[in-house]
This record gives sequence, structure tokens and C-alpha cells, in this order.
Amino acid sequence: MGRNHTSPFSYLLKKKDKTDFNYLEFLGLLTITAIIAGISFWYRITYLSHWSPFANTLFRAVRMTIIYVGFPVIYAKIKKIDIKQWGIGFPKNVTGFLLGLGVYGLVTLVFWKYRIFYDSLQYSTIKTLYTTMPLICLMAAITDFWTRGFVLLTLEKEYGWFLAILTQNIFWFLLHFYEVVWISPYISFWGAVALTVGLGFLGDMVALHYKNIWGLMIGHALLNIISAGLASNWYGLVSG
Repeated sequence: MGRNHTSPFSYLLKKKDKTDFNYLEFLGLLTITAIIAGISFWYRITYLSHWSPFANTLFRAVRMTIIYVGFPVIYAKIKKIDIKQWGIGFPKNVTGFLLGLGVYGLVTLVFWKYRIFYDSLQYSTIKTLYTTMPLICLMAAITDFWTRGFVLLTLEKEYGWFLAILTQNIFWFLLHFYEVVWISPYISFWGAVALTVGLGFLGDMVALHYKNIWGLMIGHALLNIISAGLASNWYGLVSG
């Protein structure tokens, strides 16, 4: 009898349908995206730190739109993928939408309790709400569009939930590692890791179950607005 040379991990790459989608090709695209994002991040903090807050934020927003929206849309066009499968249709389930908001609501409470980033946000003015903040909210929403919509839901459709969650969370953590470092002084390194990983998995559960990411995108945007408002005491809730 001939030997079976099938890899013990080959089941991870077993497709759910017979499209020409290729996991390794997709993984290559994600890796290239992460490398480009890392290089542009390094370039911004190294050479553009002297720019005004608005110009700096605008650069970040344009960069993210090109990398995390432009690349996926082009890929979908080439592969004839319906982008509606990324959960960007109008949310038909109120529960799913509210749970998406709730995931980031929990993070907002952690930020409030430990005053995470409050030292850098406390001088925000109401004017910020109409200038820099819209761009920050756009970037927050784009983050969930790429990770939960493009990466997670694309892979779940082709290979199932296990590989989708595994792959998404690897890139979620890699792309948020700089935030782990920034948050560490407030809640320790492992606390920051736990918060990042926990947020990754909770968001995935909502996106996979309800096949919609609007609650997550809006919740992520609100996290920034509420945190800036609390840090600057717009609501009169922070003492001392």
C-alpha cells in the first residue's frame, strides 16, 4: 500500500466550496499589506512628527484608506468576490448591532477606569470633534472593515471559522502591537495583551454570528470620541 502523504494540518486548508480562492495567496496579500503598513507607520513617526496634528492624522487616514480599503476592493474585483459578504450591508439584526457596540463599550470602560491615553487626550477641545476626530473615527472603522470584514468573513466563507479566527487574530495582534506597547504603562504589558486579544476574539464572535460589522465599526469610532471627551472632561464626569 502507498503511504498517505497528506499533511496532518491539511484539513485547515480544506475549502468549503470550489472557487479558485487560494489561502496561501491570500495570506501573502495580508503579509504584504502588514509590511507596507509597518513601513508607512515607521516613516510617519520618524519623518512626519513635526506636522500639525490635523496633517498627521490626514496622512494616516489616507494611508489606511489606500491600504485597508483600496487593496481589498481591488482584490475582490480581480477574484470576483462580492464585497457584501464582508458584512457591510445595512444591519438587519438589532441584537448584532448592539453587541458590536457593546464589545467596544467594554473597552471604553477599561479606558475610563485606567485613564488610558487620557494624558495625551486631555487637551482635546470641542473643535477636535469637527476636525481631527472624524478622521480618527474613519480610521477606527476601517480597522474593523479590514480585520473583521475582509480577512475574517472572507476566510470563514472559504475555509470555515477556525482558520478565519486564527488568521485574523494573528494579524489583529501584529497590527495592534504598537498599541500594546503604548497601553502597557497603564495596565501592564500582559494586561494590554489580554485586552487586545480579548477584543480580537469578542469582535470575531459578533462578526461571525451576525455576518455584519456595522456595530463594531461604529463602536470603535465611539470609543475614540468618548475617550477624548472623558479625558477632556467634556461631560463633567472626571474629577481631579
